[in-house]
Amino acid sequence: MVNYAAYNVWANETLVEWLKTKPVEVFTKEIPSSFPSILKTLNHIWAVEEFWHSVISETKLETNRYLQTELDVEEVTSGIIQHP
Repeated sequence: MVNYAAYNVWANETLVEWLKTKPVEVFTKEIPSSFPSILKTLNHIWAVEEFWHSVISETKLETNRYLQTELDVEEVTSGIIQHP
């Protein structure tokens, strides 16, 4: 489990740092995928990680990221890296 968590942190950091080299428009451009943009996909990743962290730590989930209608690129990219 520790190795998986460490790999997950590394993968998230690597992905976010690579995406930050791209124009900000890339994050919100509509794409045919499970989620309509890269930003919404990243928000989904963050939401799922927060959910599983609450399950594993047996704590209450503070927010439901899926209910947020306004997404900020900096907030989401930082959140994926800084939050469990």
